[in-house]
Amino acid sequence: MKRLILLCLFSTAIVISACNKTEQDNQKKSVAASPSFALKVINWGPQSAKLGANPNIQPDGSIGLWIEVAGTEGLGEAQLIFSGQPAKLTVIQDRLITAAVDADQFSFLGDREISIKQVETGKLFPVGMFKITAH
Repeated sequence: MKRLILLCLFSTAIVISACNKTEQDNQKKSVAASPSFALKVINWGPQSAKLGANPNIQPDGSIGLWIEVAGTEGLGEAQLIFSGQPAKLTVIQDRLITAAVDADQFSFLGDREISIKQVETGKLFPVGMFKITAH
């Protein structure tokens, strides 16, 4: 039993270490921003939700959004902007941008503009419109 517990603890430590390393690598990759960078959005989602529903609930209750892009090299540090407000968290990978948006942003009907902001230059790249509809 003690061996099993130690094995579980060791395995968990390896997973946490790997996750931290990946997060650090992603942050390093997104450091250099190019003012001439052009973000090409391939797909994104979810693109709509019914009022009061969370189509992609995250552990903290926020709503998760993903954006598939042609590439992020040259983007630098970036934020997902949802209805004029920065996401709680934005993660940049080679061909994917993910974000956690506060669920309060989904509490009334209508369309919400989504864009990616290149922090260093302030440049906004349009992603699309998120639609919140009645039940």
